[in-house]
Amino acid sequence: MRRVRGGPGAPWADLAAELGYCDQSHLARDVRAFMDVTPSELADLFVALDPLG
Repeated sequence: MRRVRGGPGAPWADLAAELGYCDQSHLARDVRAFMDVTPSELADLFVALDPLG
């Protein structure tokens, strides 16, 4: 998640490819299924919880 902590405009397609997904929609579906949030919402949560900001 360090890679996408930049917030809006995060490179989801690049991250999906690196993780072995066919495309970013498959990554988004899995994140939603396991975490019940979108990838962007999950990244925002990580940023909010990061004590170093």
